[in-house]
Amino acid sequence: MKQLGVWAAAVISLFVLEVSLMPYFAFRGVGPDFLLIFAVSLTILQGTRLGVFSAFCFGLLEDIVTGSFFGVHTLAKMTAAFVCGLLCNRVFREQTVLPLVSSLGAAAIQYSVILGMVYLLGYNPSVSSTVGDILLPRMVYNFIFALPIHRLVIMLCDNYWPGQRSKES
Repeated sequence: MKQLGVWAAAVISLFVLEVSLMPYFAFRGVGPDFLLIFAVSLTILQGTRLGVFSAFCFGLLEDIVTGSFFGVHTLAKMTAAFVCGLLCNRVFREQTVLPLVSSLGAAAIQYSVILGMVYLLGYNPSVSSTVGDILLPRMVYNFIFALPIHRLVIMLCDNYWPGQRSKES
């Protein structure tokens, strides 16, 4: 039970940090997505099943707290974690470059899913302007924070999930 509490405290701390402190450092209202990076790192280290489940929980948390269209963040985070899990199963998981590249890809996938959902809801967003205003700053922020969050996930896996890291479930 202690392990679950430590994992929950880490996730809640990242979420609180993302929604309370990071808006002060946001570029044009866009900041990093710590929970997406956490889910992708968990996918890389623990496998696709756990990564997608964590992305589902994180997206649900974000949907409930933000009050936007319900399910958009859940679907976007799950899709990003799933695709990263499929791609990461074919490479060595302990690389330093992998979480950096995965954070960029996950941000692009999440953006694409959200943009597709917005389009299906009847809105016509300008893809060219939103790429420069939303996607690129998000990718830069996610790239900056990918390695520290990945190291946090490694530490949590090593200390609170002993003997289970880097095994596909």
